[in-house]
Amino acid sequence: MIVKRVVVGFPGDCKQYVDILEKVILELNPSVAEKFGQLLMRLYRWDQDAHPDFHPIGTQGIIDKVLNVGEADLFVNFFASRLGMPDSRLEGRTGSEHEFEQALEARKTAGNPILFVYFHKSPQRQWGKEARDKENRLREFHDGLEGRGVSRHYFDDASLERTLRDHLTEAIRQWTPEESPLPKKKGFDFAEYRARFGVAPAWDLAKVGVSQAPGDRIINAGLSDIFQPPRVHQNDDPTETDLGEPLGADDVLALKRGLVLQGAAGSGNTTWMRHTFHQLIQRDDVFPILVELRSLKGSYPKFEGFLDEVIGGRCPAAGLAEALSEPNGPRPVLLVDGWDELGDLGGTFRQLLIGFLASFRRVLTVVTSRPYGQTPPSSHDRFATLRFQPLNDAEIARFSADFWRVCYGDDPHREEYENRFREALARSDGARTLARNPLMATMMLVISRSNPLPDKRHKLYDVVVRGLLNTLRREEGGAKDPLSTWRPDDPEDRLRAAAGLAFAMKSLDKAGRKDHIEMAASDLKPLVPRDQVPEEKRDDFLRWLTGPCGLMSDRSDGRMSFTHLSFQEFLAARHVYSHLTSEPKRFVEWAGKANWWETLRLWAAIQWDNVQAAVEPVFTECEASADGVWLTGCVMADGVGSEDRFSRWLDGAMERLRGSWDSNTERCAQAWAAASDQQGKRREAIEGAMSGAARWNWIEWLRAEQWAGEARLAVPARGPICAVMLDSLERIAAPPAVAFGRLWQGGCPAWPEVPEELALLSLWPSQRRLVSLRLQGAASLMSANAERTLVCSAFARNEGNEDVARYFARDFAGHVAWDFAREVPKDFAQYVARYVERDFGRDVAREWGLDPSAPGVIDFATLEMASIGCAGARVHFASLRPIDSLPRAVTLLSTACRASLDEQPNSPELHRRLDTFQGDPLWPALARHLARVSDETESLTQAARNWDQYPEPLNLGLRYMAKGDILLQDLTTHLDMDDLAREAGVAPLPIVDPMEPELQVDWDAKTPTNAAG
Repeated sequence: MIVKRVVVGFPGDCKQYVDILEKVILELNPSVAEKFGQLLMRLYRWDQDAHPDFHPIGTQGIIDKVLNVGEADLFVNFFASRLGMPDSRLEGRTGSEHEFEQALEARKTAGNPILFVYFHKSPQRQWGKEARDKENRLREFHDGLEGRGVSRHYFDDASLERTLRDHLTEAIRQWTPEESPLPKKKGFDFAEYRARFGVAPAWDLAKVGVSQAPGDRIINAGLSDIFQPPRVHQNDDPTETDLGEPLGADDVLALKRGLVLQGAAGSGNTTWMRHTFHQLIQRDDVFPILVELRSLKGSYPKFEGFLDEVIGGRCPAAGLAEALSEPNGPRPVLLVDGWDELGDLGGTFRQLLIGFLASFRRVLTVVTSRPYGQTPPSSHDRFATLRFQPLNDAEIARFSADFWRVCYGDDPHREEYENRFREALARSDGARTLARNPLMATMMLVISRSNPLPDKRHKLYDVVVRGLLNTLRREEGGAKDPLSTWRPDDPEDRLRAAAGLAFAMKSLDKAGRKDHIEMAASDLKPLVPRDQVPEEKRDDFLRWLTGPCGLMSDRSDGRMSFTHLSFQEFLAARHVYSHLTSEPKRFVEWAGKANWWETLRLWAAIQWDNVQAAVEPVFTECEASADGVWLTGCVMADGVGSEDRFSRWLDGAMERLRGSWDSNTERCAQAWAAASDQQGKRREAIEGAMSGAARWNWIEWLRAEQWAGEARLAVPARGPICAVMLDSLERIAAPPAVAFGRLWQGGCPAWPEVPEELALLSLWPSQRRLVSLRLQGAASLMSANAERTLVCSAFARNEGNEDVARYFARDFAGHVAWDFAREVPKDFAQYVARYVERDFGRDVAREWGLDPSAPGVIDFATLEMASIGCAGARVHFASLRPIDSLPRAVTLLSTACRASLDEQPNSPELHRRLDTFQGDPLWPALARHLARVSDETESLTQAARNWDQYPEPLNLGLRYMAKGDILLQDLTTHLDMDDLAREAGVAPLPIVDPMEPELQVDWDAKTPTNAAG
């Protein structure tokens, strides 16, 4: 029997870890050591093996005698929060240091013992002065191991037992002679892999880029101490903050297909990957592999080459292919981080990855990428895509609480700092918005340790960017850098050089991107300002920006970009402030480019803090254009501009909102939604101005409603017509709801869902119905004079242009389901109010002989142009499935519409339904007429003229939708279509038209023809 001495050294706060070591040794002795190598491990620990005695150097001398470190075969050291008590008889060293030095000296002279040194990743700190001194001493000891040939291992309570078992098993192999029956490891060595890669990750603050002030405690924590699990969802709207659920290790293992996780810079892609990898590697049934693409150096014909590079650099990769294929082995989980780092190489790497997955079908894969990563795996490759979501208020609160706990523990100042940060977020919506990005939240927390957090975005960016530019990194303090770097000595020159570079990159971006701009280093070099950076130093300066500075990042394809979009925008704004403020006309040009808006907003805030008068000429230039008005509104939301200027802007903005909507209108509303509480008076003023929307027409009111909703302002009250229109979406309670509500059929012929007989009247076959709808739309939007003008034009131009619209509507209406009868009209109204190009409406108005500048005319023309659903009723009802689940009249008419469009009057299905129908004879008559079974013109005409003989609300439908009466804005005056025709000097339109043969369209011909022609 060979006995191996295992000696453990530890300070008093690590006894529980020594107990775990003893437990592992007791388990291994019978199951491994004695069975194969006739070995027995014996543990020696000072707290149990040393007994009261006398020694010239005190207690340590007694411990040295018992432990006999120089004769140990294996020496283990544990450390948590301190080294122990210094002893003057040991030249000021602690007992743990003394024992470690003994072991190290013995190994140098005799080759023994094997050394394992473990550090707990989350010391339980108590932040009094004495405790801080002890931690500093431990940190110095930890850092002093570097270069002494001693491996440092890190553990948490959950992983220690497995880590010790793996390491002791490896030690047994080293002690076992070659001829021993102890079997050598065959295939892939999972124990070795977990021992090498299973080290708990530390919280990496290298990319935060904010210098810690003198006197601040150095943050040294494990990732799990601070990790905030991010939620994932399909949503890509940064204003949505409560969607999705966290994706944990168990969720990953439950995936049925690959997954791509997208996230903007700083959203936690890499942090999630490292944390998830560590969670997975703790499990014996999982074989996780983490590939960080930014660290790969070569290119390989197969994906396996990349894996050999990742694994082989730290442990043997032999047997990897078999481990990936073994059906009963640990489940392989491939975590690929940083797809965006590949740049143009993304396509090539994707082919390698997909080919690899085709060969190793057990491998489950998760990929992370920023949104601009090129050609990541997609649904075609059986990958789903989710996005990391912004932090919500509760998550920000938890993250900040963990930060202060980790950094300060029980320090009495902790509560003061935490409250100061929380109050700063409460004061500033802008800061709260920034904190929704985890990396930006970390930056702000680090800043707030020493100084109050700036309330305004541009001031916060200034602090962060200057911190990046001015921090003295370790690389600059003497460590060798494989590539030379250089920076200007003057901090202001650094800022000017970075600002000039950001502005030049933005100016050369022809694509107008609103995200990161990436350029090749060779293209960036000429853009570096020569006033601050000599030509021969430009390469070194760019390397400094991506290396020690951290303001920019470089990718595997050699392209560079600013680390965060906010840095790019702020620096470009700084350049505009320093060089271009005296050129206000350029701002109007930039106002028309959405990708410049954030830069201009930051410029205005910087300029307002310094020379307010310089902002006024820019406002004056911008007031003349629609883009400039909404950009000015965004700037006003940031608190820039005098109150007089704000009042003038508000008058102009309301006038433009009344007449049009575009993406910049929406962008301005979103700026006011994010405005700080300090802009409360201005928000109240906007709400007061918008209250006048009650006197606007209903389409104008819809714009006001949408803008108020986007801006998180009170929605203005509805005017009478607007109230009728919107109420008709929900219920039909009175004649005005039918008269005006039928306009919704321009978006969906199936209005209303209930009662369905009103929707069926949209099938009424007559040009009169369409002209009546046109006139009712005019009555809802225009003045009386404009209505009269339209009346004459409507009848004089009765050209029967329904055919082409009817054909076109087959594609438009065929997909609209009955269940959407209520939702689609409202979407249609918002579409008309916001997105239809109003220049087309202006042209239509002129064609109709109307004055485009008259109130409501453009809105009417736009509504008329967009209402192609009016001609799509037959197509819509013909497409309904399954027909047996619908009301009987709907089923009958949908069957008739299919027979009509297919020109099959003898359809057996139609005749069966006609024969069995029980209900009002109006519907079989309409069905026969539509399907051309018989001409029902007379019976249908009489039904419409005698509308008052039918029950409500069918009688109202016959009056307004078949007979075509018009209700005016006073909600009491009616116009009869026959009277209007006589007033216009034209023949009245028939109530029912004959069913012409279906249209056959040759789209290459100049005019359509029908089947009969």
